[in-house]
Amino acid sequence: MAASSFEIWKAELNKRGLSRPNKFEAVIYPPAGAGWSDTRGISVRIKKITMPGKNIDTSTNDTVYGPTHELARGLTYADEITISFWLSDDLTEKREMEKWQNYIYDTNTYALNFYDDYIGTIAIYQLDDNHEKTAGVELRECFPKTVSPIEYDNDSVSAIGSLDVGFAFKEWREITGLSRKTKSEPPAVGHTYDGAPILHKPSIPAKSDKTNDPSYVPNRYSTAEYRGTLEDQTVDTI
Repeated sequence: MAASSFEIWKAELNKRGLSRPNKFEAVIYPPAGAGWSDTRGISVRIKKITMPGKNIDTSTNDTVYGPTHELARGLTYADEITISFWLSDDLTEKREMEKWQNYIYDTNTYALNFYDDYIGTIAIYQLDDNHEKTAGVELRECFPKTVSPIEYDNDSVSAIGSLDVGFAFKEWREITGLSRKTKSEPPAVGHTYDGAPILHKPSIPAKSDKTNDPSYVPNRYSTAEYRGTLEDQTVDTI
């Protein structure tokens, strides 16, 4: 009997699951000159972030008879993305962003730094229910364009302070090599930046080949000559 639409839908969800907006990880890699003291601490305080899309620029072709149509002209990305941070009580996140901005434009000397020196990278990952990375993009040539003001309010007794930072970027590329683990693949613990644990497939060492080693003497029980002298017996190689 053919499977029903519901069974097909259920099987598809069991296979790949559903994307959840709160299952994400983002890492900001500033330039060395920005002088960040806690890159990992800033990244884990990201409250909200947008994985950007892309747009095809078009122009209208009105040189033909009949209905007009669009022609592709080029590729554009968003002007910037906004990242929201939970603020620590000493406003470390705000100060670190301003340090990066001061590295771009020195407010004491009014000197502008070179572009290649002040750009960084931002990686955004989609996580599954097991907190494994299943997809991701890398934003290239980023820098903090806008650091928003902080609002205070006596009526907000239990609220947590946040900071919005607008990052300009040139383009983004998909991060390859991320795939879902199957249930038959046991997870192994590895490490990423700053010792943060991740899951990855354990590698299996290749079987060594000693046949070309002049000092290697095979076990006689594993040789074809010895096995040929046995009848109706099963001998495992050693």
